[in-house]
Amino acid sequence: MLTDTSLRSLKPAAKPVKKADNGGLFVLVPPVGPETLAPGIPV
Repeated sequence: MLTDTSLRSLKPAAKPVKKADNGGLFVLVPPVGPETLAPGIPV
């Protein structure tokens, strides 16, 4: 589950960090640059 607290606690690491919720939404935290919030839609 993506909560306000869990999103604020994410920090950049050496590799990209991806955290998902149960509904297909995920946030990607790259080593540098802004976070990306996107729907997990299979192509």
